[in-house]
Amino acid sequence: MVLNPKDPRVGVFVCHCGHNIAGVVDVERVACEATELPGVVVGEVDLFCCSEPGQQKIREAIKSHDLDRVVVAACSPRLHGTTFMRVAEDAGLNPYLIRMTNIREQVSWVHTHLGDAATDKASELLRMAVSRVKLAEPLKKRRVKVRGEGVVVGGGVAGLTAALRMADAGARVVLVEREFHLGGRLKNSQVLLPGMEKTRCVLSPLISRAVAHPNIRVMTGAQVREATGSVGNFTLSIEVSGRAMSQGPGNPSPKNLADVESEDSLIDVETAAVVLATGFTSFDPAGDPRYPFAELADVVTTVQVEEMLNSEGPAARGLVRPSDGKSPKRVAFIQCVGSREEEGNRYCSKVCCLVTMKQARMILDRVPDASIHVHHRDVRVVKKGGEEFYRGLREAGVIFLRGPVKDVAADPSGVLRITSEAEDAGSLLVTEADLVVLSVGMEPSTGSEELRSVFKIPRGDDGFFLEAHPKLRPLETVVDGVFLAGACQGPRDASEAATSGAGAAGKALTILKKDILTLDARVAVIDEDLCIGCGVCATECPFGAVALFEEGEEEKARVNRDVCKGCGVCSGACPSGAAVSLGFTDQELMAEAEEALRHDPSRKIVAFMCNWCAYAGADFAGVARIQYPENVRIVRVMCSGRVSRSLVLDTLEKGAAAVLVAGCHPPGDCHYISGNLRARDRIMKLKKRMSRKGMDPDRVRLECISANQGAKLARVLEEMVDRFIGREEARVG
Repeated sequence: MVLNPKDPRVGVFVCHCGHNIAGVVDVERVACEATELPGVVVGEVDLFCCSEPGQQKIREAIKSHDLDRVVVAACSPRLHGTTFMRVAEDAGLNPYLIRMTNIREQVSWVHTHLGDAATDKASELLRMAVSRVKLAEPLKKRRVKVRGEGVVVGGGVAGLTAALRMADAGARVVLVEREFHLGGRLKNSQVLLPGMEKTRCVLSPLISRAVAHPNIRVMTGAQVREATGSVGNFTLSIEVSGRAMSQGPGNPSPKNLADVESEDSLIDVETAAVVLATGFTSFDPAGDPRYPFAELADVVTTVQVEEMLNSEGPAARGLVRPSDGKSPKRVAFIQCVGSREEEGNRYCSKVCCLVTMKQARMILDRVPDASIHVHHRDVRVVKKGGEEFYRGLREAGVIFLRGPVKDVAADPSGVLRITSEAEDAGSLLVTEADLVVLSVGMEPSTGSEELRSVFKIPRGDDGFFLEAHPKLRPLETVVDGVFLAGACQGPRDASEAATSGAGAAGKALTILKKDILTLDARVAVIDEDLCIGCGVCATECPFGAVALFEEGEEEKARVNRDVCKGCGVCSGACPSGAAVSLGFTDQELMAEAEEALRHDPSRKIVAFMCNWCAYAGADFAGVARIQYPENVRIVRVMCSGRVSRSLVLDTLEKGAAAVLVAGCHPPGDCHYISGNLRARDRIMKLKKRMSRKGMDPDRVRLECISANQGAKLARVLEEMVDRFIGREEARVG
């Protein structure tokens, strides 16, 4: 198909999305107005464009109307961008000649009560997309040879399951565990709920199979220190303790690791895909001012009780009071310690109630006449068989008391008195115990912050690794080829960890079982005719993908396409315009901004947002139905470092009230290592330049917005509207 950008044939498809879009936006009007735009030959509405019938309708329209470009007005391109690229490809159209415009997360869900104003914004976003797609060029996808083994980081039940599933499917796997023994935290437990089966009956076969598997190399006492490359072509630098030894066929484990001493070493491992299964750590109430009674001698945690009750563990001694070594007759559990807090960990750790019930059962088995009280807010036992187990404990005499614990104090004789609010009675209740057990919740594992920095993956407010999408991509991260399994992404029990480990393995195998990966064509190129050989692009590139080479008596820049990640930092820095980000050219981005400012520019704020964090934050605001002024027009870029000073100044010169540049949080959240820092430095210099020229530097604002900070984005936009437009001119829906 020969393309002529001066005479395009654009098809526009507007998604009804049930009530999600059409309940606020007049989609028929949006489609009708689109047909009046130059070059648009088709404007149609479909109930669900992403459904198979909706996709087929677009395929047929591309062929029957000889369309050379397509715009889909629907949900976020982060959600269905690849879906519609495949639709275009199926119909014989280059997939880079299709654009999505987001009229759900950025219109109907954040302007739910604006009516016509919401429809006006939807139409304008569609016009922006049409203006941009007219300038789009067909691109050729890259082909990358898959190399190396699969890597699983974490040797608990999730990691073991993932490694075994991958190995059983024929992939070679490196299993990396920071401790000197496999098994994770599960190895400290003796039995599992709801059937009270022995933990070793579940865990030991997994460990034995992993160590003996011909396709698995186990590295204990090892940590990933650095990761370079991209999906299909990662290189991990793994630090291995001198006390550790690789385990597996041909690499026998020593009988006593303590007898093996040598210097720590760094090993480079080539891998096509990585599964992170780093688990969790238990909340430690010691020293926490919210739990002063945790310092009392006979107040322990469920972790300590688990060790006492584990007859097969190294700390087995039966249930005793630490103060005198005597067996307690009266035991009180306090739930939600380190979970569901107003200040601190707000989330429920899911397993605490079940752990308490398991330990209560084990205590009764050992001391049938023991008196056990459980102080709780409410009992949560969603696991299969959990409700029956709970009822069995009540029938066995365990007393469940609902109401917050106010204090725990020890009298001179050592008896512990628990003061709580009895919700049923509406008064304070004082009970006595010989031993108080704090049921502690889960927290992100030690070292998760370092791994987040190494792999450039975001974490949620709770500190756990954040999945790409909680419903549609629950095991994937925003970094292609890096997957999540187990409690590293949030509290879960052993069976859930194993399930997610199997799922993550399946995801990784879709890469490992291929010889060639087809990758995005949107990388940077250098126009050598414009290149002045200054070397700024080479200096700014976070990945070292740009280098200078001699051409006659001059130096020119050149991009290594296999190394380039398409962040656009070089384009944002290039003073001559020689560095071009394919798919995100200056001309394409400015076409969107100009169209946004064609009418009432002084009422508009143009926001350049990085795809991974800030744009995802805007999506989150939509999902959460967080309302903000309709004056903002978002232009998506892959990285905030893509935004050049000229792009910002040109947008202001076109009449924009203000410009927002939003990216990831420094220093470690940027998916392009340092693109956000480049943006920060560039914007700071631009603001100084504006001040010298008599321009208000506050008209340009740089913000760090994470994928879960939709509320912060709304607040920032409200502040900018108040300052530069006026609340009386703003409409919040």
